Amino acid sequence: PDTLPADLIEDEFLARHVPKYGDTPSIDEYRRRFPTRDEVMQLIERRHLENGRYVKLRELGRGAMGEVFEAYDHHLCRFVAIKQPKPGVADVAELLHRFAEEARITAGLEHSAIVTVHENYDGHAMPFYVMRLAAGVPLTGQIRDFHYPPLDRPRSEQRLLEDRILQT
Repeated sequence: PDTLPADLIEDEFLARHVPKYGDTPSIDEYRRRFPTRDEVMQLIERRHLENGRYVKLRELGRGAMGEVFEAYDHHLCRFVAIKQPKPGVADVAELLHRFAEEARITAGLEHSAIVTVHENYDGHAMPFYVMRLAAGVPLTGQIRDFHYPPLDRPRSEQRLLEDRILQT
């Protein structure tokens, strides 16, 4: 275990969270397996939030203020989305306030096209909020498909795409 590259161990940790087949290991298991590998634990610990309840698995997107990750919730045994401010945003009080306000406003909205906010952790050094993990094609992808159709797409298909976007 002392000769395995740290990033390979991190990859194993992430692979073990794959839906349906993974066994969702705890951070404690890796502490036991690699007690002398501080660099391994740093990689794994940076993926944990709220004392290991949430494990950030992969980045889903990034915007002007924040980053969204697919994560695993160990308490409820489900996959969720987590939004955190970008590192530079966390250093600016006004931007941090706007991020917290975004979480509160989004949590108060109820619509099928708006992802549900489950929890908001804004009292942390690096705040974050937890949302339902939405599947499917993002609205930006649907709009791109509408505006850049293949040349052979019939007008009827184009209208169906338009209707689908408007109903979203």
